[in-house]
Amino acid sequence: MTALRATRSNPARGQFRVKADCHRGSGSYTLGDGHVSFGLGPMTVAECEPGSLSDRFIKELIAAATTFLKGEEQSIDLKFGSGTMRLVPGA
Repeated sequence: MTALRATRSNPARGQFRVKADCHRGSGSYTLGDGHVSFGLGPMTVAECEPGSLSDRFIKELIAAATTFLKGEEQSIDLKFGSGTMRLVPGA
């Protein structure tokens, strides 16, 4: 399994890139008063290895409700209190 990453490719325009195991893609996001919303754009279509977290990672990224920074760690709380994603630079 390779890295699961989401990076802001153009923060001024609310754009991001994502790498989730064998999938790569991009999309847009909007921020407002601590709330965040992601819209997924084009993604590559590939069959990932068994045990891949790619589909889960993408579904949870799209299910974002709020976001906040704690140091260099970006935390994204998911809707309905279903968890928190933590994105760490260089991880």
